[in-house]
Amino acid sequence: MKLFPWHGFLYELRRGLMSIPLLVLTALIILAAFSILAEIASTQPAPSTFPEESGAYFFTDGEYHFEFYAYTQSDVPISGAVFTVNIYPPNETQTVPLTSLANGTGSTGSSGMVEFAVPLNGTNYTAIMQWSPPNAPLGFGGPGPLLSVFRPPPGVTSVFGSSWTATIQTTHRFLLSYNLLIYYPGPNGTAPPNYQVYWAASPNESLPASPLPEGSMHRLGSLNSPAEAFSPVVPAYPVSTTYGPFQEQSNGYLQVELFTTTGHLVAMDTNQSVSNFFPPLPEAGTREALAFGGIFMVYLAPLMAILATYSVYGRDRLTGVLEGVLARPVSRLGLATSRYLAVILALCIAVSLAMACLDGLVYWVYGGFVSLYGALTLFSSLLVEVGAFAGVTFLLSHTFRSAGGLVGISLGLFALLTVGWLIIPLLIGGVTGTLFTPGYETAMVHLDFLNPVQFYTLAQYQYFASVPSNFGLFSMGPTHPSAYGITLGTLIATGLAWTVLPLVGFFYSVRHWD
Repeated sequence: MKLFPWHGFLYELRRGLMSIPLLVLTALIILAAFSILAEIASTQPAPSTFPEESGAYFFTDGEYHFEFYAYTQSDVPISGAVFTVNIYPPNETQTVPLTSLANGTGSTGSSGMVEFAVPLNGTNYTAIMQWSPPNAPLGFGGPGPLLSVFRPPPGVTSVFGSSWTATIQTTHRFLLSYNLLIYYPGPNGTAPPNYQVYWAASPNESLPASPLPEGSMHRLGSLNSPAEAFSPVVPAYPVSTTYGPFQEQSNGYLQVELFTTTGHLVAMDTNQSVSNFFPPLPEAGTREALAFGGIFMVYLAPLMAILATYSVYGRDRLTGVLEGVLARPVSRLGLATSRYLAVILALCIAVSLAMACLDGLVYWVYGGFVSLYGALTLFSSLLVEVGAFAGVTFLLSHTFRSAGGLVGISLGLFALLTVGWLIIPLLIGGVTGTLFTPGYETAMVHLDFLNPVQFYTLAQYQYFASVPSNFGLFSMGPTHPSAYGITLGTLIATGLAWTVLPLVGFFYSVRHWD
């Protein structure tokens, strides 16, 4: 007599992997993993439609020419925006009545850009710009500050304002991120002649900025149109390790410089925060996976274990199919062991596929995999669940005498430990009069040890080192899990108990009840 039928084990493993319930629920769990994308997308704010503007000017043919670009904070050009520039004598101040020498006005086209001339031939002036987007009152935001206007050398374009860079919003793989917008026309307002864009991260905004050579900066690309967006990615640590992690620098800025193709410095800007261009943190993906993606898996895994166990063992057991198998040279314990291991292995493969899918989605969105500790937290919780519910279903297969009774009780137990568990603590608290008290809080956490579905909740408490309060206005804040007896040791013991005890009961029933 064979103690362990290896050929039968392999057959049952294939049968388990190809069983319809397992395939359907595995597909549902994988689809649940994809639902993390919908959750991420729904929590991201839409790109801003708030209007912005950038300007420049140059001097040619005895006139000052002003150019402006109107756009939203998500870099959508604004057509129909009206710009007006009033020119005043040099060194004018707003503390005295202003005497305008000349003015010019224009409206942006579909590109969001406009150019108009102001007929003045002097060397320097002061100027005020007012503008209004479509459907906004004239003088949107009020008149701008007094700005100095100096006659640029022939063929040179100067920035009208303090900055020719802006941080714009964009959506990248469901996450709201930021790009760098550069508005810098070329000579006499033409397209930039292939200006080379370089950047460097500076740690302290209070220090005066000074131009850096190309060799000490990172090349971002070429500027070939007056307004162009770039995607700098500032690493978590600067190239130089003098300043330490940039996340610890609250006042760092991005230093952007333009060079000609021959290496001549054209312009420098230090008006954008370096933190806008940090890459998304993989830890954010871990939190998203644990907080949302894992929830669906945790509620589908027990159902998958119940149906897979029934299709591979429970149905055969209760319909008499196993009697024919036992006529062969195989022991009852060997047959039970092979089918149990086949089901567990098939479930582990299904869970691993779902975890791999979730991990790949997190990597695609956040640029980093779920942390090892976070992945072990979710994976071990799922294994405890499938082990517990598979073991209980195996045991119940030797308790009931009808397939309908086995399925009904198993699914009833699943409903009790999932949906019913949301009601049971409230009923206990209401009956005992302890609802919304510290004792109720402690009892709720301790009850979770009695439910394999809640093992994931306990594991999350341990992972985040915090147990959030559940009674609202009476909350005293989160508590360390050790205050409730949640430690790595108690979690291991609880997980082993839920996976081993049903298995022991199953093997005992095989040897002594049949």
